[in-house]
Amino acid sequence: MNLSIFVFFISFFFLAFKFLTFVIHFVTFRFRPLTQRLYYILARRNQVVHGETSMTGFVC
Repeated sequence: MNLSIFVFFISFFFLAFKFLTFVIHFVTFRFRPLTQRLYYILARRNQVVHGETSMTGFVC
């Protein structure tokens, strides 16, 4: 394998990873109340249907 292609792929994956982490952080910061409400609703529904113990399994 050519070394320049290898270096290009490594830098490309690194940049893609940095961009992905930035997007994830931005989205979670922007829509934090919405995601918290969604998690709360899902946890409540899970609690009502399956009982208290499955809530920890849902979180993990």
